[in-house]
Amino acid sequence: MKVFFIDDFSPYLELFPELSKTQLKIFVMYGHGITPERITLELNITLNTFYSHIKYIKDKYQVDSSSELRGIFYARRDSHYMRSLKKLTRKI
Repeated sequence: MKVFFIDDFSPYLELFPELSKTQLKIFVMYGHGITPERITLELNITLNTFYSHIKYIKDKYQVDSSSELRGIFYARRDSHYMRSLKKLTRKI
């Protein structure tokens, strides 16, 4: 049974253009707190593949911990939300 209901990851491409599509899916799901085991089931990949992607993403963002990695996810996502909200409120 699917528990993660984002079928369209394209909005995240703008936030994380440096990631491949697979890396992006893993990072978004991981950033939303989905467990590695659930992500592997959702994406039909092995745990080794998952951890290889996470290591690559950590290296790319030059962080050592999962909490730092999630911090990057939240910071970019929230910054995007704030910019979008600012644009919307200017139109009112």
